[in-house]
Amino acid sequence: MVGLKHYPDKPFERHPRDLQSWDDAGCYVCERKTDGWRLEVLKGLGDDLHFISRHNKAMNVETHIVEQMKILAAAMPDRTQLDCEWMSRRESTNKKIKPYLALIDVVRYNKKWLLRTTYAERRALLEEIYAKVDPALIPNIRLTETAPSGEFVAFYEAQKKLPQSEGVVVKHKESLLLGDRKESKKNPRWFKVKFRQGSDGNMTMDHLW
Repeated sequence: MVGLKHYPDKPFERHPRDLQSWDDAGCYVCERKTDGWRLEVLKGLGDDLHFISRHNKAMNVETHIVEQMKILAAAMPDRTQLDCEWMSRRESTNKKIKPYLALIDVVRYNKKWLLRTTYAERRALLEEIYAKVDPALIPNIRLTETAPSGEFVAFYEAQKKLPQSEGVVVKHKESLLLGDRKESKKNPRWFKVKFRQGSDGNMTMDHLW
């Protein structure tokens, strides 16, 4: 099996009170923190496609996701790697939503590792890839939703009503990937704000402070 060359970065945990200051700064992006399974999608040569967990294990995702990912992969160059979240089989989402794949980032594109490419540039590239395919053909593959400027707090509060969300992740637009070859490392310019811990749906995080 094709293994990971660079493991996905992780964010540091922070309190909801920090959201307003990040929003005021104008140099951060706030995106939904989906409550699923971290998954890397690797396109090798031609139709060679791999779904790999952040622990470097092969993942058996639903057939409809595989088929739709093949359609999207056809619009990507060979040796491209996407960082994703597989929304399936979590207690919080079980039977509430149909399994889907949330696209988070591009870590390699056309053979080149994007470790020195800013988050803003990588997000723009991800949106460019996604825009190449009619969304009607890939209804269960989605871009991770982001908050409009000035609405980080409202966006975070809205997540509490969604079974597929556990909060938000805030990333500096100029942040770079660590790209550790042995394990997932925490990125010093990424921060997560969670309203619940784990996948049981309990809203606890806001009350720990």
